[in-house]
Amino acid sequence: MKDPKNIEALNVLVTYYITLHGLQGISLELSNPMAEYFTSVISNGFGMGGGMLMIYPGMQSRTYQSNVPSEMLNPIIQKAYEFYQKIDQINIHPMMKEQVVHQLGDVNFDEFLNSSIDVFKKSFFQLLNNYKSESKEYNEIKLNILKNKMAEFVKLEDYENAALMRDKIKDIKELL
Repeated sequence: MKDPKNIEALNVLVTYYITLHGLQGISLELSNPMAEYFTSVISNGFGMGGGMLMIYPGMQSRTYQSNVPSEMLNPIIQKAYEFYQKIDQINIHPMMKEQVVHQLGDVNFDEFLNSSIDVFKKSFFQLLNNYKSESKEYNEIKLNILKNKMAEFVKLEDYENAALMRDKIKDIKELL
């Protein structure tokens, strides 16, 4: 993957995955592909401080790498998809909520959480919508996400975008 927009979406996806994972109070194993990508690419080898990296409103992710090899990308996409499937049932650890409110000051935690989930979902969709791969696993994930997005568009009565998703779904099915 070489497109800077896709790399930017990947960086945002990884940082918000780590943030949302940390809000659960669960340490992220360094063998997790998200942690590996973060420590080797985004943080330039500085590590994650015990797996509790937090991204706060107003922070920006930058593009640090000009090429992300598929052997690095595919496990990240798989892990992001597993998380995406259960993101609406995320259990926030009370201590982590307290820490975020303390660090951000007068902030509505629910708005912060919903915004973080929204950014994660949007960056995941953006990456899947724009990046093309011949990997069967990648395309199966992409197919499921595009089907969900098409259903959202139909629910919003946005039939033009629903039709775009339908066409992309058809193209992916031809690859499988």
